[in-house]
Amino acid sequence: MQKYFSRPSWQLLISSFLGLFIFTSFNSLAQTQAAAEKYLNSVKKPTLEVSSSFLEYTKMVILEGFTRKAARDKNSLLKDVQEGRKEIESTMLFNGQEFLTNAYLNYFTAMEKCLNRMPTFEIESVDVFDQDSADKFLAIEIQELESVLQESNNLRSQLQKFCFMNNVVGKKTTGSLITKQSEAIKVIEYAVRIKNAVFDVRRINRQFFVSLREDTGCKSELVRKKLSESATLAKVKLSAIPTFRADHKLKNASMKNVRYYRLSSARIYKKLVDFRIKELAFIQLNAEYKENRRNPEYDQTPYFEAVKRFSKLIKKNRKEVKKLDKNRLKMEKSFDKAFESFVENRFLLEGQTWDRKK
Repeated sequence: MQKYFSRPSWQLLISSFLGLFIFTSFNSLAQTQAAAEKYLNSVKKPTLEVSSSFLEYTKMVILEGFTRKAARDKNSLLKDVQEGRKEIESTMLFNGQEFLTNAYLNYFTAMEKCLNRMPTFEIESVDVFDQDSADKFLAIEIQELESVLQESNNLRSQLQKFCFMNNVVGKKTTGSLITKQSEAIKVIEYAVRIKNAVFDVRRINRQFFVSLREDTGCKSELVRKKLSESATLAKVKLSAIPTFRADHKLKNASMKNVRYYRLSSARIYKKLVDFRIKELAFIQLNAEYKENRRNPEYDQTPYFEAVKRFSKLIKKNRKEVKKLDKNRLKMEKSFDKAFESFVENRFLLEGQTWDRKK
């Protein structure tokens, strides 16, 4: 009896079924990949936005210290982090898989904790700078940044796991900070330790000029001696900090700054203190003149001779102070520029490039 289907017909049928199966499988796979990528984009978008803001904020705090602006911006950034968390939580899970969403939430928690550990008030303005507080703040900041990067590293691992489980092809990024930055943290710790030593001396230098304006006794001389001692101690501290990756510019700029403060306190600042003493004496003499000028028995000659002498001293003092201000600004700007150049681009987002030669 002749078979209903010839052999070629069976082959054609099998080929048709096989083609349909392959088409359906590829179509299903494509739909799965598209849905997975949609989910990934949904969680990446708020993460990238918040990470970018967190990155810029971190750079600002490292470069400028915890200023009044940093305290104000911290609250705004915290709100952004909380809103980003809500957006992640509201994103529909892909195939009920929670592990990647949880990794994103842990990353947001680490950023939130890092911000909450920062002070709520200004601590690093030069005028109120306290090195002990700044050093403690640096230790906290480094610890919290390491936690953020650790969660970023875990997030990246979970992303790779997700892509493998769901057959998502192509390179995908999380939108978080890049994870291989243990060296970057060491860079920041090194740079900020140098900055704290310089800023401590800079603060006392500011105090010296304040005391010159406000002092009615011998406070300016005491501050001058304190400045000399602090600059000498800062030099020792800076020398004890190991040079990082053959750095020269930042270390040299810091040494030039403290050397400038030490030499100035030992030389020209003595002249400024001497001028202030003479100025206070003249102020007293002027008060006596105003009180007794109508007294016929009061000898006005010493007062007018003092006016001539002091007029010359004023011109000389103004010239010296103007030169000092010019040199001081030059020294301080050179350090600030070297510090900013050394620190910038140390923290990046995935996909950005970190120049390790800096």
